[in-house]
Amino acid sequence: MSGYQEFDLTIGGVRTCVLKGGAGPDLLYWHGAGASGRWFPHHDLLAERFTVYAPDHPGWGASDGPEWMDTMQDYVLHHDGLLRALQIERPVLVGHSLGGWMAAEFAITYPDRIAALALVNAAGFPFDSEPVPDFFAIAARGGPEFAQAIFHKMDVAAAFFPTEVTPEDRLRMYHELTSTARLAWHLWFESKLPRRLARVTAPTLVLWGEHDRLFPVALAHKYAAAISGAQLQILDDCGHMVPFENPEAFCRAIVELTSEVR
Repeated sequence: MSGYQEFDLTIGGVRTCVLKGGAGPDLLYWHGAGASGRWFPHHDLLAERFTVYAPDHPGWGASDGPEWMDTMQDYVLHHDGLLRALQIERPVLVGHSLGGWMAAEFAITYPDRIAALALVNAAGFPFDSEPVPDFFAIAARGGPEFAQAIFHKMDVAAAFFPTEVTPEDRLRMYHELTSTARLAWHLWFESKLPRRLARVTAPTLVLWGEHDRLFPVALAHKYAAAISGAQLQILDDCGHMVPFENPEAFCRAIVELTSEVR
């Protein structure tokens, strides 16, 4: 892996860990309910073309997790403060899963603050006829059932999950699951989001894994239809964890999106 640096910033009294690497236009990567606190191969690939900032959301990784942060708006405002502290103007914003929901809400709140938007297997869009995932029960049980729920490629899943879970791993997972529950215990979506997405003005890519068992691919089509001019790309060899299951296609799609605006 290429070099990257790790540093902390305090935003509104909340210590926030940021990973940074690469060179080029600024790109902000927001992780999902898991996969925080580490620099992954897809970060490396993005860092070949961009200056990548990958913060741990408050409550994840090495960032503080104040209990009062329990709405998506809390996180949108926190990340606004983080961008200002980093002196980043109009980055490419890439959000995966729960981070995709945050990214959509950020783009709605601050439509002029981003250069391009990529929503990757994003939460947030209301379910209609799609089955609502029992994420917390599956995640709490862990094991093969959880791996099969989020990965299509079991070899990638095997490399992602630790072979030996330490007490520190269990504590981190507990904190992250608790933070996720504060935002999505009752619903994995915002009922008013479809109407609000009309405020998104940045070039947008909706990228999805065809075999996503958490957020069915039908939601990708609905997201793309709700955002004017949005591109839709479905990867037929992936499940929910697109950045991990096909990092090359994931990064290529981001580069193609930004080539039109840079």
